This record gives sequence, structure tokens and C-alpha cells, in this order.
Amino acid sequence: MAEAVKLVPAVNTLIEDQTEHALYMSQQDLQILQICEEFDREKEVQLFHEGKIEVGQKVTLAPSDREARLAAINQKDYSKEARVKWIGEIKDKEGIFYGLELLNGEEGKHNGVVDGVQYFETTNGANTGVFVREMRISCVEGATRAKRMSAVVDDAEAVGMHGRVALKEDISSWKEPFCVVECAADARPGYSSMPSHEYQDDHETLEKKVAVLARLIRASKSACIYSGAGLSTSSGIGDYASKAAGGKSQINKNRKKIRSNIDATPNIGHRTFAQLAILGEIENWVQQNHDGLPQKAGFPQHRLNEIHGAWFDPSNPVVPMSGDLREDLVDWLEDIEQKSDLVIAVGTSLCGMSADEVFASCCEAELKGKTLLRPHKSLGGVIIGLQQTPYDDDSYLRIYSRIDVVVALLARQMRVVVPSMKVPIRPAYPKEGRVKRNVWKVPYDRKGNKTDDESEMVLWDLNDGAKVKVTAGPGKGFVGTITCFENLRWRIRLPTQRQGSDDFGKKKKNYNLGYWWVETCVKGLWPKLPVVNCGKSLKLQSSLLKPDTVQDAEGFGLLREA
Repeated sequence: MAEAVKLVPAVNTLIEDQTEHALYMSQQDLQILQICEEFDREKEVQLFHEGKIEVGQKVTLAPSDREARLAAINQKDYSKEARVKWIGEIKDKEGIFYGLELLNGEEGKHNGVVDGVQYFETTNGANTGVFVREMRISCVEGATRAKRMSAVVDDAEAVGMHGRVALKEDISSWKEPFCVVECAADARPGYSSMPSHEYQDDHETLEKKVAVLARLIRASKSACIYSGAGLSTSSGIGDYASKAAGGKSQINKNRKKIRSNIDATPNIGHRTFAQLAILGEIENWVQQNHDGLPQKAGFPQHRLNEIHGAWFDPSNPVVPMSGDLREDLVDWLEDIEQKSDLVIAVGTSLCGMSADEVFASCCEAELKGKTLLRPHKSLGGVIIGLQQTPYDDDSYLRIYSRIDVVVALLARQMRVVVPSMKVPIRPAYPKEGRVKRNVWKVPYDRKGNKTDDESEMVLWDLNDGAKVKVTAGPGKGFVGTITCFENLRWRIRLPTQRQGSDDFGKKKKNYNLGYWWVETCVKGLWPKLPVVNCGKSLKLQSSLLKPDTVQDAEGFGLLREA
């Protein structure tokens, strides 16, 4: 009888687990489910080949340099399947060559006979033969040819492969990452960057690393995302770090084709981090990119520091390499640096930008423990990316993988349901504060500053033709005109704001205001309006209630600018 009693909770738990799993599968984003399914399928096969290549094996021939460049442009796979027919030296050539017979009707350069010497025979004597160096063979019997990191990097140690977790926890079952792309050229020439080799953790090790990442996020009280260009490549936006490897780079795998960068949509990386923020697991996001994809994914603007400038904020234009960062954003960055107990660097080379300090500081705090300046415990830094960085040895956890795979596994590990992406994105504006089309009540004064004084609060008119003034940044005080709302943004015609430009303050160009700014500012979540109305477009909220005020044709009181 006692045994029967013990069985009941076990059965109930099993039913609950099955129900929870079914609910998760029914609600989870389809792409995340597909990536996890593919990951599980790959676990059952030999993914990498480390041994010698032998005659008779079926191989994949990687694209030539020219084909790799075309692949990057056309997003077409130029690889070819072949059978190894011969291995050895060719007359008057140095080194070992591999004689291959191309399959699937691909045309080669000969039939195995070169300069009167028969090295091998092709089927029916067809011109399907080629000679290649070993480096051109990318797969053997379906498994990717790869070396372990220690075969590529001198003095490679566990800390650089896995992070400082190697010194703190038992990771004896974790294996070295594989080098999936060899490219010794610097990833970011001119910076403190590393070679462009790309690495990938095996599936078992990656799963264990993702479990540690999930544990760190749950333990964190103030986690911060620190993102670089690599996060947005699968959305179709190019990066710098993958250029050296060209079409061979895994960073651009499954990259979307888009009409323009400004119209890009968020990928599952942006959307997973946004959902973690909504659930209270992520506090802040420091964004090196300018693309607005975190906000399109639902990450709150008031918790996002676009330290290097933004495409969707007229008061924060993109900062050139020799330009000055906005002082208020620098102050905020330093505040985030002090408060963050976990920083997750994703898709960034960490090659010496001043904003890298937000990551470096968190790593240093984990190493040193609590100090007077940082009295709270630090969990350290996590790096997610395919290429090495100068901070690998300092990170607590180092993950070598494509970002989309990591976030899909993370969502599954944490049981976080990421809502499916609906395209086109339809802006959702707050009902409160709306006066009429494109006009809102906002808790800001005529200079754009946040205020609690209701008598000073203005209306924010974003209709076509409305005059606005920039409130911050290099173009502070510049006056422009809203021309239209198009593709999730208001377009504003303003004098050029680019620092160092000969056209600064002169030639007019278009700047954009993202749709999410309406909710942010109606709720008073940002210190200043990015742009404030001026001239006849500037009106107080109190003018809606005072019939004796001098009014315009629509019944709004007119103001004199301060």
C-alpha cells in the first residue's frame, strides 16, 4: 500500500510535465522549435571529421575564393559533392593533391589525365575530374572537417575555450571547440582584435554551457545584454568581423535578404532577449548597433542605451569613429556598469571600444569579489560568438556557437515562450494620452524636459508638416519638419548632424523617429523628448481646456517659445 501511495505523485508529476511540454510546444515560436529539432537530430550523427581523408570517401568541395564572394552576394550555395579517387603528388607541383570526381553532373577540368599522365579514371571518361588542396575539402561523408582549437591556437587553455567556469566548476566532460573556419586575418584590422578563425562547441558541450547560462540569468539581479553587429547578421544587416572569411563565414549562415538595413526585422536573438526583459530576467541592454531591432522586438526603449548612436532617434545620430559620445548616455553607461552583476556579450568582437568597459568591469568584479565601489556580488561576463575575443580568458562563460542556436536552446532550457514574429509589424500605441491622430499628451515641457508641472506639459504633434526642434546630441537646437510616417517611423527633414561633416548644420537630410518613442514618451519613461514641437506647432495641454486662449484653426492654444 505504501508503494502505491508513492506512485500517485510520480504519475501526476508526469502528467503535469507532459501538459506543460505540450503547452510550450504549441505556443513557442516555430523557428525556435525548428532550430532545437535540427540540433537534436545533429546530436545523433557525427558532425565533425578529425581524421585523414581516404580514397573512396564522399566529400564536399568548398567554394573557391571567387565562388565564396559570389555566395556572399547571391546567398547561393556553391559547394560541390565529389568522390576521392586519388591522393598524392602531381608532376611539377609541390605538396599533396586530392584527385576528385565531381558528382551530380558537375563539370570538372579533366578526366583524370593531366599532361599525358593518368592519375585516376572518371566514370565513362567524363571531364568531371579536379585536383584540389586539402583545405578545399570541407566535409567528409557528411561530417564537417574541423580541427580542435588547440591545433589552431598556440597555448590554448581551458579558460580561453570555456571561460573562468573551468576554474570554478567541474567541466571535465566539456570538450575543446572545433575550428570550423580557418582564417588568420584580423577580424577587425586596426583594433585590438583577434584572427578571424571561427569555432563551434560540440552539441553536448554546448547544451551544458547553455544550462550554465540559464542558471546565471536566473541568479542575476541586474543582467545586461551587450550586443554588437554579429547579433543582427541573421536579420540581413552586415558586420565587419566576418569580412575576412568572406563566404566561408558561419556568421552569415541563414542571413536574410532585405531591401535596406532600416527596414530589417528582429531575429530570434533580439526577440528572446526582449522576452527575457519582459519577464524580468534582463534589466538593461547596451547596444553598439544602430538598427532599432531590440525595440522592434519589444525591448523597452528606456532600458536600452544606444551608446554609438541610433537610426531611429534624431537626438542621437550615429557617432563616427572620431566623434564624441553623448555625455548623458556615457553617464548612464557608467551607471549600468556599476549596477550590472551579469553582462552577456553577444555578437561583438570586444576589440577596444570604450563601451567594452561595461563587460570588462563585470568580469573584473567577479574575479575580485565584492568591493566598496561594487558591494554586490558579480556573476561575471558571458561571451556568445564564433570568433575569439581579447576577453575570453576574463569571461566566466565562453560559448562558441551561432547566436540563433544559443538563444533557441536557452529558450527551451528556461521554458521561455517567445511570441512569433508578425510581419508586417503593426505599431501599438497607448490609448491614454491620445488627443487625435498623431497628437499625444506627454509629461514634458516646451524645452522637451520631463516635468511634473501639468501647466507646463505640452502636446506632442507628429503630423506631417509639424515643426520640431532637436533636444540633444550634436544637432541640439536644429529645427526641422516632419514629412511623413512610413515603415514604422516618422521621417524628419533636418540639417545634417554628422560630427565632422562639411555639411554639418547645412545640407538637409532625412532622420527617423521610431514608432516606439510614442509609448516611451507618453508614459514619461525618457528624460527628454527626442524632438519637441516649436513655432506654431508648439502647444500646451492646458490649451485644450481654456476657451479664452488664442487658438489655431483646430482649437489648440498657441504658445510663444521660451
